[in-house]
Amino acid sequence: MARLPDFSRRATVREWMDDPAVPPEEVAAALRDLERINVALGVRSALARHLFPRIERLARSPVRILDVATGAADIPRAIAAWARRRGRRVEIVALDRGWSVLRYARHAVGDYPEIALVCADARHLPFPRDAFDFVIATEFVHHLADEEIVPLLRRLAELAREAFVINDLRRHPIAYYGFRVLSRFFFRSRLVRHDGPISILRGFTVRECERFQEALGLRAVSLHRHFPYRFILIGER
Repeated sequence: MARLPDFSRRATVREWMDDPAVPPEEVAAALRDLERINVALGVRSALARHLFPRIERLARSPVRILDVATGAADIPRAIAAWARRRGRRVEIVALDRGWSVLRYARHAVGDYPEIALVCADARHLPFPRDAFDFVIATEFVHHLADEEIVPLLRRLAELAREAFVINDLRRHPIAYYGFRVLSRFFFRSRLVRHDGPISILRGFTVRECERFQEALGLRAVSLHRHFPYRFILIGER
């Protein structure tokens, strides 16, 4: 009989997508499913609610944005499309360490010259202090070990002249079991069906997010809950 998950602490099981040996065609299938998830669960709209008003208030042009662990680069594309509609100039660096991921993203951003793709490890970001106005990371922080998280957030705060915006998963039984049921019907990728529940188990409780707030020591750090079982953490310089 399979053991029930322990929701009281973060899981340490690795996700298959973190394995660089995964074949490119499987990576592409997973990224297509993840794009669908981001649309269906309102990931882009949640980010837009917090990021877009901050861009609007900024007099500087172009607005420079770093997207850490960009995946399919669907978030940068959504930002660039919004900026075009608003007549705002943006320059977006979309960073990922996976060549198969970036190969997929390169085709996706072909119509967006304002998006530049960079291959680098988020744990060793190759940029100087204040290189960007905003730094964003969507569903990346849960991939890190506990001891890596606060140092990464401090590094993002150094890079962002205005703010960093983290969008990630809350660890909760409803999110976990709900995904397991829905994934059987809606997702084709075996990677997504396998990794989705693990991602949730590697996610965070509200109290854990509050501890990040306390550890960062920035001028303002705010935590926002979003349906379904997601959070956005914003650190402002």
